[in-house]
Amino acid sequence: MSYDVQVRDVPQGLLAVARGRATVATLSQQILELFNQVYAFLAKGTVRQEGHNVVVYLNGPGDSGKHLLASPEGCPIEVGVQVGTPFESEGNIFCSATPAGTVATVVHIGPYDQLVQAHRALHEWSAQNKRAFAGPNWEVYGDPGDQPNQDRTDVFYLLAA
Repeated sequence: MSYDVQVRDVPQGLLAVARGRATVATLSQQILELFNQVYAFLAKGTVRQEGHNVVVYLNGPGDSGKHLLASPEGCPIEVGVQVGTPFESEGNIFCSATPAGTVATVVHIGPYDQLVQAHRALHEWSAQNKRAFAGPNWEVYGDPGDQPNQDRTDVFYLLAA
């Protein structure tokens, strides 16, 4: 799949998240476990989902050239859903947000296990255009299609000023 990298400004996106750490080997399982925590919290009815599922990779500004998922300690992640109003944190469920700012973004259409190609395209674009990443990156999962090859995921990397 070819990717059309876009640069644009995005607003902060309010989230209800569960926090964890993941490596390449544990990522899928960790995401599922954290989503289960978030959806159990949402089932209480005090906070309402108002958007899509999101995974945030909490890379720091100095981590842009590192592959934290491949490190032994893994990458800190937040897994959750878009919400419309702030709320008080409870246990491992936190009110968080994707950052506002200028991002490089691509749309990935296809199975989740091929998302690495979208991330690779953004890293290649960053190197070719001499634009550094400012830290976190995130994936917003659209409504699933009838087939896994129709699933839409928007991938965002916050750019350094």
